[in-house]
Amino acid sequence: MPYLSFTDCLPRVGAAALAVVLCLLPARRAGAEDTYHFQWLPTGIHNRVAGNRTHVLNLTTNPPAGLTNAPSGLTAPLYGALEFGLPGQTTRYPVIADAPGGHIEHLFVDGRGTGDFAGVKECTWTLQNNTPGRSVSNFTHIAEATLQLQFPAGPLPGAVRLYFTDRPPTMAAPPTLIYFADYARVGELKIDGETLPAALLDAAAAGYFRATNNLALTSILWVGLTNPPASRTGLTVPVQRPFPVGDQWYMVTNLQPDGAFTLVTTAKPADAVTPVDLRPGKKAPVFATKTTAGQTIHFPGDYAGRVVLLDFWSAMSVDSIAECTNLVAAYEQCHGRGLDILGINLDRPGRETNLVEAVETHKLVWPQIYDGKIWRGAVAEQYGIRTIPYLILVDGDTGRILANDDFHGPKLAPAIEKALTAKKPK
Repeated sequence: MPYLSFTDCLPRVGAAALAVVLCLLPARRAGAEDTYHFQWLPTGIHNRVAGNRTHVLNLTTNPPAGLTNAPSGLTAPLYGALEFGLPGQTTRYPVIADAPGGHIEHLFVDGRGTGDFAGVKECTWTLQNNTPGRSVSNFTHIAEATLQLQFPAGPLPGAVRLYFTDRPPTMAAPPTLIYFADYARVGELKIDGETLPAALLDAAAAGYFRATNNLALTSILWVGLTNPPASRTGLTVPVQRPFPVGDQWYMVTNLQPDGAFTLVTTAKPADAVTPVDLRPGKKAPVFATKTTAGQTIHFPGDYAGRVVLLDFWSAMSVDSIAECTNLVAAYEQCHGRGLDILGINLDRPGRETNLVEAVETHKLVWPQIYDGKIWRGAVAEQYGIRTIPYLILVDGDTGRILANDDFHGPKLAPAIEKALTAKKPK
């Protein structure tokens, strides 16, 4: 995750279309060894499964070498390039953002990687209002571009989603584009008589699939645990790591750049961590840590008499930012009645500025925890978090989990109301 991975546009591929793709693929049984080559999905994986990681594209005023036929009418152009492809065979896909006043109004992506913008259509922004109902609105601008990715067997179209969030007037830095790969290979695994939907994600946005011990660079295997698949129900596994399905452990080996791989049974690793049981009614893991303000928090002991919402999020995740609206509204309405929120930020090292900006922009007044270790952050690892945003509602007196990640968006307020109503005053 995540790490995080979060439009000249292809149409979106929704749940029904993906289900059709999965049904057309042959079932395979994972025995001692089984080889797979899933079908290519050029766009839409973000809407189906967790595991996308976001990446930063810094923009400058310096046009790249080889750029020709730039779009006309630009008033404040900024330049950058997306780099995809095998080592030594990288293709640069130039990006031009017209940003008068520091606000990106026009975006062009050369999806052919030629540097020639003749015929390149302007990307279309989709606006997501992060602060509906307020006098001053804040928007995330989301676009999608299609790149001709160069695989060994030939080019394939792959969608990349790009976005930026309006900055408050106090933030004078140039706008930054965030992007993630929205393409994948999708199929299904047959394990112990079960047919499980699966997807192989280029979470590193590298333009090919790879296995490495660097979690920021490795590809992700998503294995659904329900059929039809649910977007937030499943295993999200770095491809070089063993993972359990039932009592048996499996591992991806022989991963090829185009996404072919072998799935083998393997022994349970000696250092395997028992998955955390976060079902409602179970005890939330106890921890002590410092907030970004230097305050020491003992969880859940410091929240006696309260209901506390743990928010695992990233300032670079468009889905996390979208959830901020609901969190702020819930806090404003329910804090006086016993609700507290504790943010656990999963951004990369050196992203303190992004965290501060997001907190200021979206009025996140509750404490934040940030150690720059992403998924291996102390609290995230203790809770086994592998996707964001992830919400857990906990009773501060008993430490028991009241709700677990199935109450995003419009379900948030009813879940909090139910918890507050059921809680007896101390």
